[in-house]
Amino acid sequence: MSSGSDPIILYGVGAAVVAELIVLILWCIALIRVRRAFLAVILFSTVLDFAFAGLNAVMVYDAGVVMRLFKTKEQYDLFYRGLVCLQSAAIFIFIIGQIWLVRWMVKVSRPSPTKSAAVIDRLI
Repeated sequence: MSSGSDPIILYGVGAAVVAELIVLILWCIALIRVRRAFLAVILFSTVLDFAFAGLNAVMVYDAGVVMRLFKTKEQYDLFYRGLVCLQSAAIFIFIIGQIWLVRWMVKVSRPSPTKSAAVIDRLI
């Protein structure tokens, strides 16, 4: 049985595409509402991940479609190696965005000295 006709693999690949689309929509909403540069970085990596999930779905459903784009196996191997490198780069970009996000969250959650003093004054 080829992977293109295996329902479990097809459902799994389809779920990955749908999940990436949901994540993409969530980061779009976050960027529109919060307007922070790190969200654009995270959104960019999510767009790449969505494209990779779509390409993966095509490759799983009918690998012959992708193979026919290349004249030789060496060209396909080069494409696949490039794809793996781009996926790694997308993960690295996402990690940078996540670090930036966490730094922003920690900074925002710290009480400022003036607010702390005002709270103490109210308690006294």
